[in-house]
Amino acid sequence: METLKTGPWIVRYDKEETARRYALAQKGGPDECDCEHCRNFVAARERVYPDEARRTFERLGIDYHKEAEVAHTHRVRSGWHSYLGWLHFVGSIEYSDNDYEPSDEKAQTVKDVELTDRFSWAFFESRATPRLHVFGREGVAEIFFTAEVPWVLETPEPE
Repeated sequence: METLKTGPWIVRYDKEETARRYALAQKGGPDECDCEHCRNFVAARERVYPDEARRTFERLGIDYHKEAEVAHTHRVRSGWHSYLGWLHFVGSIEYSDNDYEPSDEKAQTVKDVELTDRFSWAFFESRATPRLHVFGREGVAEIFFTAEVPWVLETPEPE
């Protein structure tokens, strides 16, 4: 296990095991879904993640083309839509200022770090969130992100 300090988090991770598991997954959640919002996310994916996030994903062994799931939340303004999503890695969070308990009423409150004006993220111990089957339930941590994504499909933009 290696250690990474990013924002308020100290992360322990196994890059090789994470990469091995991503290699076993055929596709990520949004690639398996045929809804218009997921198809748009997939089409815009290369514009979603800032360079700092991509460097961190590479260091952790994460294939960002295989998110566990993404969800469209709302249209921000014409041409831009808000999404949230999850990526996982083999490891743990040694320190976080997020006090999260799945049964806690504060569970909806996430202290995240804004990397750009269109992308924020937070690192958590494994939670009851969607994940790729190759990760199981034990020894897994997650990155939760929110992103403003451009509407790139040729179809009319939903409200």
